[in-house]
Amino acid sequence: GGGNESALADTIESAQRHLAELPEDEDDEEPTMIESAAQRGSGSYKGETCCMCTVHIGNSVILFAGEDYDHDYGSHNARWECNKDCDNDCQSFDEVEAHMFGCYGEKKMAKFDKIFASGHPFVHVLHDDHYGDIC
Repeated sequence: GGGNESALADTIESAQRHLAELPEDEDDEEPTMIESAAQRGSGSYKGETCCMCTVHIGNSVILFAGEDYDHDYGSHNARWECNKDCDNDCQSFDEVEAHMFGCYGEKKMAKFDKIFASGHPFVHVLHDDHYGDIC
């Protein structure tokens, strides 16, 4: 009913406020051209921006990565790309009705999970391949 939807909206807003208060990932600066080229050549990069989606199950809000955007060309480009595509990424799952939660650095999401979600009865963050791997 309407009360449950209102409570879920409040839970999501509370989670988004908490995330906004956390510092950005420390690797958030743009790589230099040399670093960027070296990282592309080595196949490694400084981090990822996660397109986080929400699914409501009962009173719970489940957060999961709908897509990830690597930082090969810098975190600002990854965040821009994520903000542009994330809503469609979340809606592309046939099995669930997912909605965009937001675009966040993976380290920030892991910190959010540890500080906020792990102690919250109704907010759950799904991890990808192993604990700490959000997207």
